[in-house]
Amino acid sequence: MYYPGTTQLGEAATISVAQGEERGGIDFQLQFVPMARVSGTVANSDGTPPPAMTTVTLIANASAAAMMDSIRVTRADAEGKFTVNGIAPGRYVVSSRASAGATSTSAMPDVGTLWAAADLTVEGTDLTDFPLTLQRGFTIKGRLAFEGPTAPPSNLAAIRITLTPIQGPGEMSLVTSPARVDAQGQFTISGVTPGRYRLTATLSAASLSAGLPDRSPWMLKSSVMDGQDTLTAPYQLQKSVEDAVITFTDRTTEFAGVVRDAAGEPSPACYVVVAPTDRMQWTAQSRRINAIRPASDGKYSLRNMPPGEYLIAAVSDVEQGEWYDPAFLQRFAMLAATTALGDGEHKTQDLTVR
Repeated sequence: MYYPGTTQLGEAATISVAQGEERGGIDFQLQFVPMARVSGTVANSDGTPPPAMTTVTLIANASAAAMMDSIRVTRADAEGKFTVNGIAPGRYVVSSRASAGATSTSAMPDVGTLWAAADLTVEGTDLTDFPLTLQRGFTIKGRLAFEGPTAPPSNLAAIRITLTPIQGPGEMSLVTSPARVDAQGQFTISGVTPGRYRLTATLSAASLSAGLPDRSPWMLKSSVMDGQDTLTAPYQLQKSVEDAVITFTDRTTEFAGVVRDAAGEPSPACYVVVAPTDRMQWTAQSRRINAIRPASDGKYSLRNMPPGEYLIAAVSDVEQGEWYDPAFLQRFAMLAATTALGDGEHKTQDLTVR
């Protein structure tokens, strides 16, 4: 239930409370709402029952009922039938996932992950015969590229490729396992469902021990699918991709320096926060937003930030991960210094904690 008495998050009222203020009269008007039963059938594209262990997930969008009921998960039976009870009014996404390698009466070939998804509006009455038709997951194929005079890592197979879902309210994407790279730098990710994603690559400890120094000369420069850099903005996947390119460069970057307090003493009890001056890039898990605690001597180092214009400051009153919150960044921008980081630049930026 949201104030002043609605099950719809989008209809909730905002309450402003000043520091030290006590607010009275925050009363809730309770209302009874009818709950509904949602039932239906999951089937393969040829109409046959789905594979064993097929799951069905119902997830509320931003305006649907209380968060404790925002996700419901059940399994379809051997005939593909499913039922979810006690669903409050609101708008939902119903999705299903199955493995085509599991036991099934279908003649469909083993194509890995199968998926289905559909929008659903619940208005207090039972819904029956809701259909979900499974289809093949998408495939992403691509390659690694290395820019610069430094020789590429000798053990490319140790590099991990990760496809990370970037989900908003009411959105659902299914996490895939990390993919490995072959000796030619090629990779394939199978069984991907539609959604927004960021494609990244990680130089693992194994690759470091197989020819790279302890301090890797490589940084991730770009990760392009269909002409869009997914490191800058998530890619909306709606079909298979055949030509993804993940590029590393040996022109690494760094912000480094010492953090001191007002008395000039080293100040490790804070975070050094860096964020882009462009507020359009204030997005969750943006690679242009970063933070680190200084060492006991006040020294800090933030490596491999993309070139660009940044805000930087040492702040003591911030919680872990809060630097991705646009409300925090609005306040942060008022006290931060503005600086630029060039391609391949290692910049010294001493700071006084705020």
